[in-house]
Amino acid sequence: RESVIKSLLPFGFEVVSPADQACCGAPSYHLGQEKDVLRLLASNLESFEKEKPDYILTVCPTGNSILKKLYPGLDEKAGPWAEKVYDFTEFMVKRGFLPRDEKPSEKGEVFYHYPCHYLNDLKLKDEPGQLLERLGFKPKLEEEPYTCCGFCGVFSLKNPEISAKFWENKREKILASGASLVATDCPGCVFQLKANLKKEGKKFRVVHTAQLCAEAAEKNSD
Repeated sequence: RESVIKSLLPFGFEVVSPADQACCGAPSYHLGQEKDVLRLLASNLESFEKEKPDYILTVCPTGNSILKKLYPGLDEKAGPWAEKVYDFTEFMVKRGFLPRDEKPSEKGEVFYHYPCHYLNDLKLKDEPGQLLERLGFKPKLEEEPYTCCGFCGVFSLKNPEISAKFWENKREKILASGASLVATDCPGCVFQLKANLKKEGKKFRVVHTAQLCAEAAEKNSD
């Protein structure tokens, strides 16, 4: 949240993160708890109505999909708000809210991990590389087939053996890249990557892309 605020302030946005907003409902939805999803949906719609935002930004592809695709099918009042929902990286790139050009590759290499929902549900792909390049990094983009990090929300808890195999595939690609900085656009993936890379001898830094964007914004404001 703080990184999103710091990234947007230089472009004149008033960023609100109201205390009354609720979870999007993804965990409940994936566990079949429809009543809980409807309750959370109602809380979020009430918050949207109160704040009346021009844009609704998410830093989680799963949450984006729930707000943009699931909500309108559950409550018609969600339709107009769904049209305002953007993924943070998508918003910054497509709307042209990019930091001042840094020297290409000035900050070194960064391995980018594609979250599964980011690719397969939101159908986004090029935006992270474009943003990272503008931030002065040399992105090490994964070659297809893209590999899941193994977190997968409740999947990793219900199927730990399969999750561990997913992680091993991802681990090999990260180590082969030679990069010590790893970026992604999903908090769940950040959690998974941080937890597992701690086991490696090499010291890694794992961040959400919004964090790198915020750091550039702070530097440029000095």
